[in-house]
Amino acid sequence: MPELGTREISVAFATNRKPGTSKANVVTFAGAWADKLSFGTADLLAGREQVVKRAERRASGSGLLENSASDLTSERLIAVRNMATSEGLPAATSSPMDAFVFVHGYNVSFEDALKRTAQIAFDLDFAGPSLLFSWPSEAKLFGYGYDRDSADIAVNHFIAFLDAASSQMPGTKIHIIAHSMGNVVVLAALEKIALRGSWTPRPLIGEIVLAHPDVDQDRFRQLAGTVKGVGAGMTLYTSQSDVALWASKLLRGVGRAGGTETVVSGVDTVDITGLGTSFWSTNHSVFSANPIVFGDIARLMSSSVRPPSKRSEAFEEVKNGDAVHWRYRQPVASGALEVTGAAK
Repeated sequence: MPELGTREISVAFATNRKPGTSKANVVTFAGAWADKLSFGTADLLAGREQVVKRAERRASGSGLLENSASDLTSERLIAVRNMATSEGLPAATSSPMDAFVFVHGYNVSFEDALKRTAQIAFDLDFAGPSLLFSWPSEAKLFGYGYDRDSADIAVNHFIAFLDAASSQMPGTKIHIIAHSMGNVVVLAALEKIALRGSWTPRPLIGEIVLAHPDVDQDRFRQLAGTVKGVGAGMTLYTSQSDVALWASKLLRGVGRAGGTETVVSGVDTVDITGLGTSFWSTNHSVFSANPIVFGDIARLMSSSVRPPSKRSEAFEEVKNGDAVHWRYRQPVASGALEVTGAAK
């Protein structure tokens, strides 16, 4: 039983990582590739401080506030209690309902991916199944090349995961949250699903959230054109202040879809430049660290309301000919307002 005042979070997972060295009550997975999927469940714990803070938000009716990064939980404050493998994903307890699956990016260990999934579920107060698909990352800063190959290899495994989820949780709408290089896995898998013949049923996919995708811009446009009819809708969060994607552009020689204003028909592109969490941050995980962005994702998954400017006053519409995207509405200094007023 969890300690009084804490909150236990259950995460079901699928991974094509090879099992690692197990400890006590925790089965672990390494960065090497496996030929088939392993399934399992993990119980994680959020501490008293975070539980109290969330309870205060709920009691005040404020939900996810939009003015303080302290409104969200750091995955560092989540602890893994136990983990075990299973034959497949848990069957749905009721139907229909919603679930979400998180697909992590480069340089992420299996345990850290579990913690991030639990953090998202905890901050969303998500009632349905919380799922993780973890592909083999070397979890090393200089393991970029290995991870990029791993992402390609994981595509068919992710398709198998989605098919298994559809089979074991019939009628459940699965929302997808992909981060960074995890977008390579998700988009390529959804492209294959979109091109399936009518004799193969598609998984029931809800919102597709593409956060900071480390994907070539032209390849992204190609994939998005094929994928856009697979789910309820696609939302792309980009940031020109994302240092990690700036480094990826230097390494790969081409711009990344998540590092600039990549505008594609059928995709809601939201430019979140200016919403970094701190001066020293790489600004590569703003989607889960900034309340404005995380709150927008929460509203999107719960209601599918679009465009983004209808979900949050923090985003404004930007038109460039026929192309439309949305961006964070930068606060205007009082001095600038006075100058603007004087010019009228």
